[in-house]
Amino acid sequence: MGSIEVDRPTEAYRVWDTYLGEPRQLRVITIGAGAAGLNLAYQINRHIKNINHIIYEKNPEIIKGSPEQAEAVQFSTNEVKNKLGANNPLLKYFLPDFSIGCQCTTPGNSYLEALTKDNVRVIIDAITEVIPEGIKTATSEIIKVDIFAYATRFNISFCPRYLLIGQNGIQLGQQ
Repeated sequence: MGSIEVDRPTEAYRVWDTYLGEPRQLRVITIGAGAAGLNLAYQINRHIKNINHIIYEKNPEIIKGSPEQAEAVQFSTNEVKNKLGANNPLLKYFLPDFSIGCQCTTPGNSYLEALTKDNVRVIIDAITEVIPEGIKTATSEIIKVDIFAYATRFNISFCPRYLLIGQNGIQLGQQ
């Protein structure tokens, strides 16, 4: 078993080339709407029957006030509206309300289109608690989950004191 490049070869993301068979009846939550979260949600959506995608935070950043920034915001706004549809209720969460610069404002790889699929649900609420069945949101909704996929820029460089062995017997900290 090896790995293959994801659709965007300029990215460092890789996926295992293992055939996953028909989509499973697993309940998956992807958490994170940055570049990693976007690519993860898109890739996993092709192999899972049902996916919940958590989006909770935007990160306003740089280049305020320039004509180029205003043009970039307008371009991004038009792209998002074209891909999601002008009347989609998800627009308020994806339209850029910050300066364009380092942020990934118009996700590629058909990410926005994937959010409109029947097997995808976008959750805007904050997660208040992880429970045995899955998660509880700020609105007290309980969402049952089989797999959590985190893509939140969480620092995973720390090596725990306990032994953690992954795929093919590789130990965390050896890579």
